[in-house]
Amino acid sequence: MKLAAAAAEMIGERWKPQPPPAWATCVPSLKHPVLVRGFARRLAAALRLPFVPCVKKVRDNQPQELQQNRYHQCRTLDGAFAIEGKLSHGPVSRRQRRRAALRPCQFEPG
Repeated sequence: MKLAAAAAEMIGERWKPQPPPAWATCVPSLKHPVLVRGFARRLAAALRLPFVPCVKKVRDNQPQELQQNRYHQCRTLDGAFAIEGKLSHGPVSRRQRRRAALRPCQFEPG
C-alpha cells in the first residue's frame, strides 16, 4: 500500500497531469497478473479514481527487454492487446510496468 500511496502523491503533487485523469486502467501482465492489477487498483483507490480493467492481453508476445530496438519493441506489441467492455469517459491514467510500451510506435523513414 505504501508504493501506491507514494505514486499517488507523486502524480497529484508533482506531475499534476492536465487534464487530470477521470479513471485508471492497467496493461495486464501474463507473468504477474495479480501484482500488476493489484497495484493499479490500489493506485486508482489512492487517487480516488474508478479502476476499469478494459485492456486485455489476447496473445503472448516476446518481452520488451529482449527486443533489439524500438522497431522490434513496437512490432512485438502489434495485436497483443485489445480493449474490451465499456470505457469510462474522460482522460485515463494508465499503469504499466514499462512506459515505452504504451507510447505510440512511430517510425521514421530510413
